[in-house]
Amino acid sequence: MLPDPAVDLSIIITSRNDDHGDRPLDRLQAMIDNLAFHAAHLKPRWELVLVEWNPPPNRPCLAEVLNLPAPNPHLTVNIVQVPPYTHNTFPHAEKLALFQMIAKNRGARMALGRHFLFTNIDILLSVNMAKFLANIPTEKGVYYRTDRLDIAADFPKEDGPESILQWAKTHQIRHNGLVGTYPVTETGFRLEPGIVKVLGVNLGRNFTACLNPANAKVLSATESFLHVDSQVLAQGIVLDVGPGPGVGPEPCHLQLEIHGPNGLERSGTVTFSERTRIFIKQSLSKGDPTIRFNAKGNLPTRATPLVLPWALYQIIAGVGPLDSWLQTEWATINEDPEIIEDVVFRGDWHPIEKTPEGTPFRWAGRQSGLEIPFPKGSRGGSLQLDIGPGPGTGMVAFWLSIMDDSVGKWGSFAIAGRRRLSIYVPRLGRDWAKISLIPSPTGYRQTQDPRDDRVLNFSLLGGKWNPEKGASLFHLLGNGLFGLRPITLLKNIRAYLRGELRRTEAAELPPAMPEAVHMNNCGDFTLVDRDDFFRVGGHSEEPVFSLNLDTDFLYRLRHAGIREKRISPTMEIYHIEHGLGATPEGMERLLARLKAEGLPVITLDEVFKRALDRGTQ
Repeated sequence: MLPDPAVDLSIIITSRNDDHGDRPLDRLQAMIDNLAFHAAHLKPRWELVLVEWNPPPNRPCLAEVLNLPAPNPHLTVNIVQVPPYTHNTFPHAEKLALFQMIAKNRGARMALGRHFLFTNIDILLSVNMAKFLANIPTEKGVYYRTDRLDIAADFPKEDGPESILQWAKTHQIRHNGLVGTYPVTETGFRLEPGIVKVLGVNLGRNFTACLNPANAKVLSATESFLHVDSQVLAQGIVLDVGPGPGVGPEPCHLQLEIHGPNGLERSGTVTFSERTRIFIKQSLSKGDPTIRFNAKGNLPTRATPLVLPWALYQIIAGVGPLDSWLQTEWATINEDPEIIEDVVFRGDWHPIEKTPEGTPFRWAGRQSGLEIPFPKGSRGGSLQLDIGPGPGTGMVAFWLSIMDDSVGKWGSFAIAGRRRLSIYVPRLGRDWAKISLIPSPTGYRQTQDPRDDRVLNFSLLGGKWNPEKGASLFHLLGNGLFGLRPITLLKNIRAYLRGELRRTEAAELPPAMPEAVHMNNCGDFTLVDRDDFFRVGGHSEEPVFSLNLDTDFLYRLRHAGIREKRISPTMEIYHIEHGLGATPEGMERLLARLKAEGLPVITLDEVFKRALDRGTQ
């Protein structure tokens, strides 16, 4: 279908009236009302394309249960129905009621706009984002991504779209940004109690968590801000800062501005080549000030896609002798105690270090594993591991595969933040088990000082090995059902009954990563030119659960030479929370359900492999 010159933007979503995912009709109505509110004030040329996929036969269609705005030049709503007989032509149709990406492709083929915004039914546009979408730049060869703010599920749906937007500003839960997902205060400030050690100081969201050369967590950003209570700033605060990897061997020039209700109050530049202290004190007649930072750094590369020109170690109150608080809190210890008693660390493990709280841990390198002893009389045991992300996996969620050299792959675990795993290891007639811990994806270095050439894939913060005399066959079945194909499981049971060993080679680590894209919840906001969308063939139409297909679409755009632009975090989109939300528990439950139902999923490993095969570098 040819574009209509009267439509600048087609907003494409898909749904059906089946009560999936916690009050979907309420969330969809809130989204439609939000668009109508902005359209009435900004006078854009928008259309909403709602693909109603596979409508349930025993329920009214969406047009009958939604309150749709009257057609007008600024916002039209077009509902495209895809009947059940079309849905039933796809594999897995009996298990999966909606093929999200296939539906969005159908919507794109029916859309009239010059640009397409692919999003979902629970997204609300802030005023700033709506203004941007009302005046989209005409540049081709570019797609746009933005961060996502999650808000509480109990939004006041009866109060109208303007009140809901005001409510969203003070009922925020978490921020989903370029590097990671983290909790925020109700008003949207980043929560970092280990760094902000004075009440009355709040961090802006566009700080990035990274590691300094001593592997301590610090924050960095090119442009960022603090919101400070006026009485706190009148007494003074101290910023513990240092140069970041983005300036290399050069000094960092950090520009500071203090803004009050009436505008700029004070500005200056601080230059430092090593960790130093900045004392800031300012009195204002009224209002709470904002301290803005700006620092220049080297251009990003594929290995370090973020510019990290300075490091913020901590913020404290400016009282007492300034030298008294500066401690080497992040120093590593010289001893090398074992984290897991009786277990031998093999492969690339780095020496023991300590977290700021004093917990010992090890960084896992390029290939890391464990050798586990079986005492006399034991038939297996439970291996418990306390795992966290590292710079090699981007300091964000990753997959950890557990490989037993004699049994094969037990399974892959989603590690989002710190997680404790428990894996049963059968003896199978051997005295030692060799376990490989294989993370994926690997290859990120943007959260690591480039002068540190170590591979730091993930952290092991502790563990326990509990040999048991119980029936390991039962545990073997349990592990097998979780992580092995049936034929492999049967072979392992036969080997167990015969007391034989079946040796397999540990899987190789994944290849080098493709370039970094802003893939965090990209299905909720990807803005692309119409011609560019059709040039790459749209989204993949694989009849699988939609997880990770949105990321695959970004890499297809990049392979076609279409550049990514990241919209400012001040142009916010709000996501109404539902279910367990964007949490490790939510992802774990989703993956468990998909596995139990036998629904195929394209993994991130596969997405990255496809990107590398296409030559997306």
